[in-house]
Amino acid sequence: DTGEPDFVPLSKRKMEDGRIALFFLPMEKEFQQIQQVLENVPILDSAIRLPSESNKGGRNK
Repeated sequence: DTGEPDFVPLSKRKMEDGRIALFFLPMEKEFQQIQQVLENVPILDSAIRLPSESNKGGRNK
C-alpha cells in the first residue's frame, strides 16, 4: 500500500478479564459516511474468555 492509510488500527486489552478491543479510527471527517459504515459492519466475535479459563502453558486439561 502506498499513500495515506484509510484506517488507523488501535488495540486495547482489559487486564482484569482479558477482553481485547480493536478500534479503527477513520481518516474521513464526514460523519454521515462514518455512521453508514459503522451501521453496516458486523460484530466479528462477542465471546469472552477469561484469562483463568485459557489453556495455560499450552497443555490440554
